[in-house]
Amino acid sequence: MYLVGKLYLDSVKQICDQFKKNVEDNGLWEVLFDKDRKPRKERISQRIFFSIADYQCKVNNVDISPESNAGLGPVDFKLSRGSNEKVVIEVKLTSNPKMVADFEKQVEAYKKSESAHRSIYLLILVSDKHLKKVKKLFNYQKQLRLDGVKTADIILVDGTPKKSASNL
Repeated sequence: MYLVGKLYLDSVKQICDQFKKNVEDNGLWEVLFDKDRKPRKERISQRIFFSIADYQCKVNNVDISPESNAGLGPVDFKLSRGSNEKVVIEVKLTSNPKMVADFEKQVEAYKKSESAHRSIYLLILVSDKHLKKVKKLFNYQKQLRLDGVKTADIILVDGTPKKSASNL
């Protein structure tokens, strides 16, 4: 088994970081909610991520495959550079009741099915009410890693509604 090169993994994380910046600092959080400020479907977040990642993947010579399905169901995204450098990304809203269970089982199953070497759990916070279960997830990940278990990297994106700078 080959390890994903650090430069490749860094470029994948930069794509996630650009999404995070756009949501948190550039007002993209607004499209995550309907007119009543209820979170829109996870599919919307996935499409937004793809629109940001698509061009960046092209310029970094990375193939992005949305809804790639190697047999255990479709992972949100598989990013690869050849057959030796693969990363799967699963996008999840904190409002999803299976958030912790999906981290525990779903992402690793996709990683194995896609023969990926790393996985990223792109978690979008849509309500401060979910902070307790987000903290629980990070503590769970930390404990697994202390026990020597390889887990998905978690990237938390604060998608909660923001006040205008003029109202701070």
